[in-house]
Amino acid sequence: MAAVAGLLVSCASWPDEKRPRLRNETSYPEAGSGRLVEGKRFVCGRLSVADSAGSSLSYIKITRAAGSPIKAKCPEGVPVGSLIDPEATYQVELLTRIYRDPDYVFDDVLRVSDERGRVIVDAAVCRLHGPGMTRQVEEGVSAEDYPESFDRRREREFPNDGKVYLACGSGIRHMTWKCPECDSRYHARAKKLGVEE
Repeated sequence: MAAVAGLLVSCASWPDEKRPRLRNETSYPEAGSGRLVEGKRFVCGRLSVADSAGSSLSYIKITRAAGSPIKAKCPEGVPVGSLIDPEATYQVELLTRIYRDPDYVFDDVLRVSDERGRVIVDAAVCRLHGPGMTRQVEEGVSAEDYPESFDRRREREFPNDGKVYLACGSGIRHMTWKCPECDSRYHARAKKLGVEE
């Protein structure tokens, strides 16, 4: 459900804008969107907390010296707003996803570094189990298979299991992080609940 809100809030159609140039561009045909590519790009600027329009997700606005501001989704569970100085300039490494059919551009914060090069936010590090996460298309599972208490346990014990818990249907799938320890804990919990995988 948060992913749907993120889709509505963070998308920007790009046919009228210049398509961002990406490094390490990777294609993900399994995302179910016609075509999805994701890559990295660096931008510098001042950061501020951006309005999330009723979403539970958090965003930052990157105001650059030249070019229009960029709105990017912050890593879940990381209080980016409390870590930044709105008067300082930061280097932000973005994971930029470009969906085709329809055409949308999404930016996620990968890393934020201060003027001295010190990393203050790193989305590739699991906040519970440390580094070693991989990037993947989220794996859809049925939310109906899990009790209400499951969400709270997941948040505490395995927030980066690489899954999206769907109430119904399918559609565009998003990119997410997968921590091997979170994945292992998810499978142990699913087994205890009798969920068939």
